[in-house]
Amino acid sequence: MGLPTFPSMNHSNRLRASSWLLGTLVAGLSGAFAACGDYIEPPPLKPVERIDVVIDEDAEAPRAPSPSTSGEPAREPRRADGGAVADASVGEFPIAPALTGGHLYYSFEGSVFRVATTRGAVPENISRALDKLGNRGDDLRITASSDSRWMLLTSSRFGGASSDTLVLVPSDLSRVELIRPEGRPFTPQGVATIVPGAGDLVVYAASTGPHAVDLFSTRRVAGRWLAPKLLTSASTYPYNNMPALTHDGTRVTFDCGQNPYPESGNNDACEVALDGTGFRRIVTSSLLPNARQTHVQNPHEGRDGLYFEAAWPVAGRQVAPEIIWMLPRGSSVPVPKAPSDNAVAPCTLPDGRYAALWLAGPGNTRGDHELTIFGGPSPIVLTPGIDVTDIGIGCGD
Repeated sequence: MGLPTFPSMNHSNRLRASSWLLGTLVAGLSGAFAACGDYIEPPPLKPVERIDVVIDEDAEAPRAPSPSTSGEPAREPRRADGGAVADASVGEFPIAPALTGGHLYYSFEGSVFRVATTRGAVPENISRALDKLGNRGDDLRITASSDSRWMLLTSSRFGGASSDTLVLVPSDLSRVELIRPEGRPFTPQGVATIVPGAGDLVVYAASTGPHAVDLFSTRRVAGRWLAPKLLTSASTYPYNNMPALTHDGTRVTFDCGQNPYPESGNNDACEVALDGTGFRRIVTSSLLPNARQTHVQNPHEGRDGLYFEAAWPVAGRQVAPEIIWMLPRGSSVPVPKAPSDNAVAPCTLPDGRYAALWLAGPGNTRGDHELTIFGGPSPIVLTPGIDVTDIGIGCGD
């Protein structure tokens, strides 16, 4: 049985699947699952009783590797005007201008957007700008460097042997660059992350390593993306996905789990250094009180601690499926962070605020995933009435 494909990227809705669906999903996965563990060798993960789970239609799941990963040459992608798309094969590319004031990046109905973090800001359609640089197609899973000089996204418009290509776009939208380590295209899994400044190091997930999904890095040197470096060789989890660069630029935090869909359970938050050393588990379900489901996901380091999404009730409050938690620096006890009982997919801004998709904002009776800024005097809903696709968002300056 092949690995499941990503669900279609339409308006995302929260679905409650019965326990038989979870059983069918788990039974269909090939290979033995490794026991949870980290650098201090904790006891093996014990099987948990089947429970009803909340499965997001837009949740990330691995896809089968593209034939392109075999190293066969890809057909050269072309722009709509017939010109070649840059693949970093020659020369050095100029450093993009930095943006200031805070920006968020998100996906919606096959297009990607950038919006300033100020109340009433008008989103900018990045996909519309890309129409001038390539054929029409779907763009998804956009993130950005912390200085907003660079955007990373998955696109189907620029050809190659893979239907989805990891694309680098500078802040001024002047060009696109294909991320093809050692000249080979691949099928990206989930979001990717990039260092600020020169934007010459990218961390991404792919199904080409020893695990079902692994993290890799590639560095651009003399205008070429070098061979991928495996970062998660020491991971004790089959699925390693959704990397996010830490503020000091030396590590990435990421989803690490026993199942392709984190909400199916047994999913933790891990980190590893950019040189592939220091793998460890940093948050697990056992740290949270009154555990209702066995998963945490989307870890992002903030100025005051590690932010992540989890499905746990809070004492004295009527809760919806997920909330945002924060593990304060120097503490081992996470605390609920978002002022709502239904928020997902956090990312952190350089100024100390954080963003999430909020399903319970003012007037949001449909449960739309509205992009919202938290951490100020009051939440700022940037996409009122828009059901943002819940496949990860990006934060930058």
